[in-house]
Amino acid sequence: MSGASGSASVRESSTGELVDEPVDEPVDEHRHGRPAGPLRPFVAAETGWSGRHLTSRFRTEIGLTPKAAARVVRFDRARHLLATSAHSSGYHLADLAAACGYFDQAHLAREFRALAGCPPSQWITEEFRNIQAGAWLAGGA
Repeated sequence: MSGASGSASVRESSTGELVDEPVDEPVDEHRHGRPAGPLRPFVAAETGWSGRHLTSRFRTEIGLTPKAAARVVRFDRARHLLATSAHSSGYHLADLAAACGYFDQAHLAREFRALAGCPPSQWITEEFRNIQAGAWLAGGA
């Protein structure tokens, strides 16, 4: 996506489907008024800590570095969206990748292999292999 206004964004609808919608704000600016990019320098400046000290404290409390934690959170969001959209009329991995902040579908697939041990298509097949005709996902009996 370019940094110009009027570009498109993909979001999750209330039904769990991915929806394209226009973005009126520049893509390279965060909604809270800080420049887009790594959060660590921003948080470090706000707290008065160095980036190294912030990372050390974060790792002590959470068990992961901020970057690793962000990677896991992004993966979990992608996994959740994939699971909720798989039962609808279908899902498009490229749209899912864009909605979750991955550079492209290949980036999403690499993260799935690294964190789930398999590609997204195999994960969804294995995750829902015991559900007959999708009745459970659709809210049926």
